Amino acid sequence: MSNITTDRKVDGLGHDPLARRFRLPVAAATLLYSGALIMGNALGYAANAVEGAGNGDLVVHGIACRRVDNSAGAAGDLSVDVERTIADFTNGTGTNAITIADVGRMAYAIDNQTLSRHNGGNTRPCVGRIHSITATGRIMVEVGSHAASPGTPGGGDLVLTAGADLSAAQYHFVKLDGSGDVVLCSAAGEEPLGVLQNAPEATEPAIVRYDGVTQLVGSTNLAVGARVATTNAGRAKAVVTGRTDTDAGATNDPLVGSHAAAILLGAISGDGVAAKALLRLSGAVPQTAS
Repeated sequence: MSNITTDRKVDGLGHDPLARRFRLPVAAATLLYSGALIMGNALGYAANAVEGAGNGDLVVHGIACRRVDNSAGAAGDLSVDVERTIADFTNGTGTNAITIADVGRMAYAIDNQTLSRHNGGNTRPCVGRIHSITATGRIMVEVGSHAASPGTPGGGDLVLTAGADLSAAQYHFVKLDGSGDVVLCSAAGEEPLGVLQNAPEATEPAIVRYDGVTQLVGSTNLAVGARVATTNAGRAKAVVTGRTDTDAGATNDPLVGSHAAAILLGAISGDGVAAKALLRLSGAVPQTAS
């Protein structure tokens, strides 16, 4: 191809920097109602947003602009116009319920009109960023905003379930237990999943930052730029650099050392003091760089 040398007419999609309305082919045997949350299914066809195994890997594209009945059709026989907009939806209940503390975070679809503050163990598609809560308790969401600004401010978060009382563990290193729930790191230098962002009790949603910048509680004085690992209580400590344990007597000598998890962006002045850190889950640190 080469540069154009004459004026050309551009077929644009509107004046907004992001397309607000677009058309998607509808999944087979599917009825879509006007105003319903519409996700792309595993094959990319428009379907009602719904929770289900693996649906946390899917996203909601927008709301249906009109009713489309493809109940008797094959995939792609009909299409639906979908719009990205700020719209109101029903709040979930119990641990799914969205509160004012969740404004700015992502909402997830339980069904095509009901929202949750977490993805239900990767079973719920992401809807978009929570905008506000009305006086009547309706949840206003920027539907489809995940396409423009994925993740959350400052890094990537996972919303899982607390496997223990973590109400005193905000900004501590956490890991997954055998059931896939979030618990406090309990062995010095072990590999964490990330840093807990909230303070949930058992069975409540646990927000874990696995990438980006976070506050991090330390266990002792630590300098800016220090590479840190977890203590047996989930607090930051200086890493132990890796070494080969030649006294183990095994055919393959094990590598002993901390799982480096973060780099401090601010100094920590003592046990229980928090500072800003950049998560860097980089494994063992060599004693001699090469």
